[in-house]
Amino acid sequence: MGGRRWALGLCCIVLALLAVVPATASVTSEPPVIVTRLDGPLSPVTANVLIGAVDDAEARGAAALLVEIDTPGGLVTSMREVVERFLNANVPILTYVAPNGARAASAGTLIVLGGNVAAMAPTTTIGAATPVTLDGGQVGEKVVNDAASYAEAVAEARGRDIAFARRSVEAGISITATEALDQGVIDLVAPNRLTLLAQLDGASVVLGDGSTVTLALEGAPVEVRERSLTSSLLERVVDPNLTFVLLALGTLALLVEFANPGVGAGGITGVILLLLAGFSLSLLPTTLVGLLLLLLAAGLFIGELFVPGTGVMAAGGSVALVIAGLFLFDDSSGLAISQPVLLGVAGAVLIASTALAVAVRNSQALPYRLDDEQMLDEVVEVVVAHGDQGQAMVNGERWHVRTDEPPLERGMLVRILERHGLTLLVEPTDDDWRRR
Repeated sequence: MGGRRWALGLCCIVLALLAVVPATASVTSEPPVIVTRLDGPLSPVTANVLIGAVDDAEARGAAALLVEIDTPGGLVTSMREVVERFLNANVPILTYVAPNGARAASAGTLIVLGGNVAAMAPTTTIGAATPVTLDGGQVGEKVVNDAASYAEAVAEARGRDIAFARRSVEAGISITATEALDQGVIDLVAPNRLTLLAQLDGASVVLGDGSTVTLALEGAPVEVRERSLTSSLLERVVDPNLTFVLLALGTLALLVEFANPGVGAGGITGVILLLLAGFSLSLLPTTLVGLLLLLLAAGLFIGELFVPGTGVMAAGGSVALVIAGLFLFDDSSGLAISQPVLLGVAGAVLIASTALAVAVRNSQALPYRLDDEQMLDEVVEVVVAHGDQGQAMVNGERWHVRTDEPPLERGMLVRILERHGLTLLVEPTDDDWRRR
């Protein structure tokens, strides 16, 4: 009887808990305010994070998406993607320059203007939206005029001060939060997130589909979207200077592998570095001419290993690498490789490739350390073939070979018959070769 009472009591407890679950779910079913941050330069990776936050907010029927901003600017192409998504969003977008001391400069200015509601913390600034290259260089007048017209169009779409939007691009002006409020650049100044949401509660905004919604923000659950480790790492990789360095290091690693075949470490390292560089290039606005010049430079550096001693191919590869760096990125994007990085990397690759070529030449010129008797009848593989002449790897060293038999072919297995100085007389080992 006692056991039955315990079982009955346990069932009652379970049923009571099950009854509470729906009530709890109904309490937390209120649409949340989703918070994401633009912290640091705007890149294709951070742009994808912001666009993904809009998609998530729409899918979940969020009360609003709050974008907290502290950025020096970034890619023009990424900025346009984000602003376009904001203007067409079917969820309220709240842009907020925060915390105190933050800024929304350059491309960040237009992202702030692209929100349904734009706000700033008291000691923040906005403006200085003139397009520049990543190393601070000037862009063409055509690019500036295009950016100014785009800024004016965004400000007009959101009912903000058009004059400031244009002057921030053409003259590079920057203003404080108080000045921005007085000039109609933003809608309000709020010291913190909770105050901002409380002040906006009950306000009306027009969404991308033309419908008008009333904000219900006070007391709404706030969910902060944390940046993933993968996004943080990828954001660091997507940098034109780092991309150029990765390309150079990857090429050097492959040169080491070609100079010392069979080791594997150089090849593996080179492939990894080039894949990282390829990922970065896939996200950045590159030009076809720049990519073709990169391939030409890599081919010339590798060719130097097979025609060592002259240095002509290595020099040509360095020139092609410098020109590739100059033409690699689209001018309108504001991207450019800094001159110190460009010249330093090209010089380092020139020195390294020439040194490797000299080392290969010297290793080929050295007499074999083993006695002739130890070499005779050894079977080796032909790695380079030109008629009856070629090269073969003998115990990790590259030797010139020739044959009196049918022409050599790459991959053929040959037997060493004699050594004449630095050239080995060989014959094919496979009867199939003899019959050809």
